[in-house]
Amino acid sequence: MEFHRFADVFPMMPDAELQALADDIRRNGLREPMITFEAKILDGRNRYRACTLAGVAAQFKPFTGTPLEALKLVWSENYLRRHLTSSQGAVASHKYEILNSEIVEGERTAAKERQRKGASEGGKASGRTRRGETKAVQRIGQPSRTHATDTDAKLAAVTGTNRQYVADVRKIAAVKPQALEEIEAGKKTVPQVRREIQVEQRKQELAAKAKVVEASFPDQPLWTLIHADVFDGLSSVRDHHGPARLIFADPPYNIGIDYGNGAKADRLPDRDYLTWAEQWIGAAKECMTGDGSLWVMICDEYAAEYVLAIKRAGFTVRNWIKWYETFGVNCATQFNRTSRHIIYAVEDPKRYVFNMVDEVTRQSDRQTKYGDKRANPGGKLWDDVWQIPRLTGTCSERIPDFPTQVPLAVMRPIIAVASEPGDLIVDPFSGSASTGVAAVTAKPGPRKYIGIEKQKRFIEAAHNRLALL
Repeated sequence: MEFHRFADVFPMMPDAELQALADDIRRNGLREPMITFEAKILDGRNRYRACTLAGVAAQFKPFTGTPLEALKLVWSENYLRRHLTSSQGAVASHKYEILNSEIVEGERTAAKERQRKGASEGGKASGRTRRGETKAVQRIGQPSRTHATDTDAKLAAVTGTNRQYVADVRKIAAVKPQALEEIEAGKKTVPQVRREIQVEQRKQELAAKAKVVEASFPDQPLWTLIHADVFDGLSSVRDHHGPARLIFADPPYNIGIDYGNGAKADRLPDRDYLTWAEQWIGAAKECMTGDGSLWVMICDEYAAEYVLAIKRAGFTVRNWIKWYETFGVNCATQFNRTSRHIIYAVEDPKRYVFNMVDEVTRQSDRQTKYGDKRANPGGKLWDDVWQIPRLTGTCSERIPDFPTQVPLAVMRPIIAVASEPGDLIVDPFSGSASTGVAAVTAKPGPRKYIGIEKQKRFIEAAHNRLALL
């Protein structure tokens, strides 16, 4: 026997539960008959299938009410029996809402047609309908208001979900209706699909912007190098080039690295070094858009002080990331140094650019190691520990004789997540211009880059590197 379309409001029972029901019917017999409506099974689809598995004759009982009453019967008989997830309950609510609206609209159309026929036959069109019909239509009202409930909150309560899920499913049905089947089958949740849609829409927006950007300056250089100290360079950006959507800084660490003026130049007293740090952070803030972000890479010795300096400048720290370089400096009297810190901060904690794109998503251990059904099939955002190997002397990306080159694998995700095609990205300590290479070759479209560097030999090396792109 066929199943009535009203019965499709709720998903079918999983195979394991169906087999358990069949075993129970085989042992104890069928307790409740299947209810039919319009010669099709309205309630009892699973009992019917279980009877078939158990080899037990099915029993039927007809329902003689109206379509609205039949739909209400399916709802009242099934929602308490089902162990639905919140997401499945939201889909059931959506299906119920659609069916109810179809019935109401059909009754309203039929009522108008009878009125029209009555008037055309010489009778007086009083607006009356068959008994109970006007009452049903008036009770329902708008298509989005069902006879079982007049709010998403009440509808959600009936199926054990929440109002937001009910509203989200309605949007999912309009944008990605095929996903409802996956939610109903328990393969995905409403938040997972909602995120998929947001990511897909964001990718489309970025791709569209990339086309506009590439068409707007096909022959203009995407990068500029400023040979100046950090303060003069940032002043130039502020007055002539800015504002920047993203500023990435890998400043001197004050641990004795020779950047060209000898190791002592990178050994300032703590007070002097931190005063200088606060000054350049303040100057950088003046060059940024209101929804921009500041990313600072720093060593263990000064990470905590930099976080405080960034906060004092008026930024909100969103992440304190650890870049695990996988190998580093072997030590004899302390643990080996194999990581650096990346501080991610924004000026406005309620308005900033953060793109959930492929460059910053991965499959979770719950998905790959444990096969947990709760894992998001679309993956998850990176954690705040990034395992990216540092550059060795034999890496093809490596620039000879450059002491602190940052891998492109570190820069690409930062640029992808915190900027859009055509945005200006500034690096106040440009060095080898890894930030610039990642910026102008970013997907789906290039960003503009300004690198500030006071060492002439680094400017020359960066120029040669960028000129090859």
